[in-house]
Amino acid sequence: MTRGGKKKAEFEKIKSEFISVASHKMRSPLSAIKWYAESLLAGDAGKLTEDQKCFVQQIFLSNRRLINLIDDLLRVARVERGAIEIKHQKVNLDLIVREIIRKTKNEARRKKIKLGYSGGKAEINGDADKIKQIFFNLLDNAIKYNSVGGKVDIGIAKDKNNYLCEVSDSGIGIPRNEQKMIFTKFFRAYNIVTMNTEGNGLSLYLAKAYIESHGGKIWLESAPGKGSRFYFTLPIKQ
Repeated sequence: MTRGGKKKAEFEKIKSEFISVASHKMRSPLSAIKWYAESLLAGDAGKLTEDQKCFVQQIFLSNRRLINLIDDLLRVARVERGAIEIKHQKVNLDLIVREIIRKTKNEARRKKIKLGYSGGKAEINGDADKIKQIFFNLLDNAIKYNSVGGKVDIGIAKDKNNYLCEVSDSGIGIPRNEQKMIFTKFFRAYNIVTMNTEGNGLSLYLAKAYIESHGGKIWLESAPGKGSRFYFTLPIKQ
């Protein structure tokens, strides 16, 4: 490695360690704020007026977004340190997809988005938590960047050695010249940034890292105004 390469590697290591330590330190007070906000909403400190409930609800939601960001930064720090730990166990992909659909159905219902799923018995040897995160990140994006009244489909098919998983949507799509950057940290496509949506540009980066840590790969097909299709493979045996 060249001298410049060593300096860059050292800088990246220091940066990753700083993000990890800072994120851990911030999570504790944020968790305390979350607990107090939940207690206020539950009426533990007395009955709130409607205006007070509205204000506390906004505090709670903003706090939850910060905690989600902190959790993603901690995951990124582990990825960059090469510290992704895969807990090998039997994982039922069908049950995981159904669980993630349940978690996201309220947001889909709010946007009048129809969720479709085609799959069946599908088991691999892998890490259940990380596979849940993969499906959640892809499905959450498919709903978030979709049109009102749109559609999202999830599919799982099997070949000899892998399961091929697909998450497709009828949303805004991704410009072709930006697709090669879509899996990099903090990247958000231009047409997505112009939308009034929340996002930190980490969900696809993490999904790709977790898929590759299982020996799989991820790719997409997309065009502006025609939606996106994300495909990824997960080896049946690790």
